[in-house]
Amino acid sequence: MTEAVFVAEPSRLLIAAAVGIVLLLLLIIKFKIHPVLSLLISALFIGLGAGMPVPTLVSTVEKGAGETLQGIVLLIGLGSLFGGILEVSGGAQCVAQTLVNEDFSKNLVSIRPDRHYTRTKRRLAGKYSNTHKRSY
Repeated sequence: MTEAVFVAEPSRLLIAAAVGIVLLLLLIIKFKIHPVLSLLISALFIGLGAGMPVPTLVSTVEKGAGETLQGIVLLIGLGSLFGGILEVSGGAQCVAQTLVNEDFSKNLVSIRPDRHYTRTKRRLAGKYSNTHKRSY
């Protein structure tokens, strides 16, 4: 059994996408709605604006969000787990204190040119500058 494929008219799809992007920006900037929720609302609006049937739209958004979250949920879960362990054990405080007390100046690279370059530049500037007084 083949799955039904939705095909939208290109001009209608472009208009829906442009209005959806403007809606996304308005929801995030003006109305201060969380970006993930704003993205979901604008995705639904773009689908409706393109003329997609509601059942197809809902399943498409659900499938897209599910595939996206499937890839990052393990990373977020493990990160929060390790962060909680570090916080409870006092490891986070130890790492922060070590970074505050560390002297990073030994790792900095000097941006001052070498002395030979500076001496040569000064000598040439004095020899060929307009302020240098010449005796003829």
